[in-house]
Amino acid sequence: MKTKNSLLFVFLILTFCNSLFAQEKNEDKKAKYKHQYLKVSLLEFFSGDFSFFYERSINKKISAEIGTGIVFKNFIREFVDESTSSAGRKVVPGMSFNFGIRYYPYIPGELFYLSADYKYRRYRTKYTTTGNNGENLNFNEYNGRSIYRLGVGYNLALDSRMFLDFYSGIGFWGDSNKTYFQQINENTLEYEFIEDIQKETKLHFNIGIKFSYKL
Repeated sequence: MKTKNSLLFVFLILTFCNSLFAQEKNEDKKAKYKHQYLKVSLLEFFSGDFSFFYERSINKKISAEIGTGIVFKNFIREFVDESTSSAGRKVVPGMSFNFGIRYYPYIPGELFYLSADYKYRRYRTKYTTTGNNGENLNFNEYNGRSIYRLGVGYNLALDSRMFLDFYSGIGFWGDSNKTYFQQINENTLEYEFIEDIQKETKLHFNIGIKFSYKL
């Protein structure tokens, strides 16, 4: 009887140890593909967007990336369009938001990947001009842009934790510009604000670099 109890006790101990070993082995396998990155965009700054991103693995092949930033003066646009740099124009900073999915066919979180992204940018532009009677007239333009794109990218390792994320994408963007401008009312002979809404959709292409730090 004692022998049977001893054998049963040994069997339970071995089963418990085997369960712990299998659990640790599964956790080690998961740890190999789990990854987290903190990123900062390097080239979007020149289009007036300074954003930070966070990427986290969902499973062995797929990860999700979210980002947010501040939208301010568009340096590229002002370089090619002299009219936007007038003294009566002032950009009021806004916010941007980005959500994306990454698919890694080879090494999780590294090397080549395919992507799908959505980005939204919004900011306000204030214009001041002079009316016929010398009075100041104010215009407020609210700029909103939704960007949808598919892309490819490559993570170049600088060391075990730091990477350069080179990416490119193609898709389309839709602009929604709402302008409030002053116009004289012929009945009251007073200035009032008029609303004007313009929408536009165009093909979109982008390239960029992000500096990534692996957590």
